[in-house]
Amino acid sequence: MKSGKIPVPLSIVLIASLFWGLNNWQKWQDCQRVNREMVAELKKATDSTSGRYGQTFLQEGDEFQESVSLRLLDDQTWVLQPGTRTVLIFISTGCPACLEMALRVFLDVQGFQHDGVQIVSVSRDLEEDLTEMVEQRNWPLPVVHDREGRLYRMFRVAAEPVVVFLDCRLVKLRIHPLEIDNRRAQLCEAIKQSLASSC
Repeated sequence: MKSGKIPVPLSIVLIASLFWGLNNWQKWQDCQRVNREMVAELKKATDSTSGRYGQTFLQEGDEFQESVSLRLLDDQTWVLQPGTRTVLIFISTGCPACLEMALRVFLDVQGFQHDGVQIVSVSRDLEEDLTEMVEQRNWPLPVVHDREGRLYRMFRVAAEPVVVFLDCRLVKLRIHPLEIDNRRAQLCEAIKQSLASSC
């Protein structure tokens, strides 16, 4: 090999890596933009609230009393209602790292589906983006299309992924993106404890 020249196969790999890196960087930028927009919207919606009085969102320990009817990507109606055990995993197609974390959470809790625990992903992204993501990634979870952001507002989701565990009528856990790794075991334990009692 002559010094100073890069072999053709290595050049092709380097160029492909560069394009792959730029593509992922663009997706990361898109994810950040979406998160900034959501934070601004949530700030507007909650500026008039202070403390737990008059709040417009649910947090850990609050009682969940309101049924919410939304649409799945396959056009079926999905209803979130009090009295069920449900894990909501909020996702964004523009954030590949968020999707990977959401899958890790699902792998942790998927065994509880046999015990009647409902596990769904929730997104307000464009339907075509969600459909493409489901097909490309062979997405294992039902996708609730929260186009109007009802669940996002209800649980004050500003950035993905966020995990919410509804234990019958109680918001048992609401896990923020930066807490997920540290609280995954807590999520599994909370589900086990819930299943040991009746709703």
